[in-house]
This record gives sequence, C-alpha cells and structure tokens, in this order.
Amino acid sequence: MTDKATEKLKSSGWTIVDTTGFLHLVGPLWQRVVNSGHEYALVAQDKHHNRRGLVQGGLLMTFADRTCGMTARYVSGRRWPPSSSTPTLSIPARSARF
Repeated sequence: MTDKATEKLKSSGWTIVDTTGFLHLVGPLWQRVVNSGHEYALVAQDKHHNRRGLVQGGLLMTFADRTCGMTARYVSGRRWPPSSSTPTLSIPARSARF
C-alpha cells in the first residue's frame, strides 16, 4: 500500500484492524466509527489483482465475510475473542464471463 493512502486513511480517523493468519496476508483491513456506525476499508494493492488487472472476486468475498462477522459482533455486543460463536452466514458468489 502506498504511503499516501496510509496517511490519508490515518488522517481521516481510520485504524488498522489487528489480524493474524490468512487475513493478515490479505490486509491490512481498516476500520473507524462515524456517528456510531462502523466503517471498513481495504486498499487494493498489486497483490489483489488478477491477470486482467482487476481486484480478485475472492478478495471482495473475504472482505464481505470479515466485515459481516465484525458487524455481527458489534451489533450483538460480543467482543473478540468471543465467549460463544457467532452464526455463520451463507454468502453465495457467482462469477460472470464476458
């Protein structure tokens, strides 16, 4: 990620989410709270692009999965690490060929 993008996010109140494992390889994932609403961001990097130069669909699904899980924890009042599991959602993904 570029230093310019990092500085812009930091100056706008974004902080990096502490991650490990696979999510650490994907990120960094950013978060902030604005007017009691949780917002998430991920800056696309070269490592996220497919052969056509577009962001991989798998990255978008990973981002959706992670942010849905984080939102479910905040809404339910549970914090990490959870004392009990949070339900898993089914997020179907379809790719289109052009």
